[in-house]
Amino acid sequence: MNPPYYVYVSDRGSASGTVAALIAETLAELGHDSVFPAPGLPEPGRHRVNLVVAPHEFFSLHRGHSERELLDAARMSVTVGMEQPGTARFDLGAHYASVGPMALDISREGVDALGRRGIDATQLQLGYHPSWDRWGGGPNRQRLTDLLFLGMMTAHRNHLLSEAVPLLWDCNADIRLWEDSEPTGSGPNSTPEAGADMDTLASSRVLLDLHRGEGQSLDWPSVLAAIVNGCLVVTEPSADYGPLLPGEHLIAAPSD
Repeated sequence: MNPPYYVYVSDRGSASGTVAALIAETLAELGHDSVFPAPGLPEPGRHRVNLVVAPHEFFSLHRGHSERELLDAARMSVTVGMEQPGTARFDLGAHYASVGPMALDISREGVDALGRRGIDATQLQLGYHPSWDRWGGGPNRQRLTDLLFLGMMTAHRNHLLSEAVPLLWDCNADIRLWEDSEPTGSGPNSTPEAGADMDTLASSRVLLDLHRGEGQSLDWPSVLAAIVNGCLVVTEPSADYGPLLPGEHLIAAPSD
């Protein structure tokens, strides 16, 4: 008998909720029983699998529990990391991933960074799912936005976007920036723009993907959602493109 999967995610997270729903729906399609969103904290049990998506959000934003209780819950959980190495969010997620039986990460760079910390990690490569597809491959989709950018403010991104202003004056650009707020367990941590809206991507021609700083990970949830919806991805060179080929599935070029 296949054990049921309990998929946990913070209700105050960002794109993690979209990815968690994708995982839960895919598990159900593969014939597994799943509970999503699973309530409370992960519980012990030989005949269950606890999946915690974005552990940096889920554990740190879970109110009413001590750090000891959170670590006890993490010890019986498989974590799914979504953050870029070199950030405080990644470090926080790795803290909880380090005590669990297994860690997953959606990027190759994240897996390598966890491995350097002695954490046994495996890549969970995201893929196509019809629930994300608002395009359907139709040739007549109206795309009102020429260029779309979604991301947290960083010095690197702010510099590149300000330098690009002379190039964007005659195009319909939708640039959404929000301030970084590290999960601390106090106050909401999400923004309406944090998760790439599928309808917005399906009505955009180009998604611009800029790294936060020195890290070179693709923003996999946004990049995948863009490709699913026929929106061309233009990105800075990345450490790992997974199954994608630059020049065929997306455009990769130095920022200058």
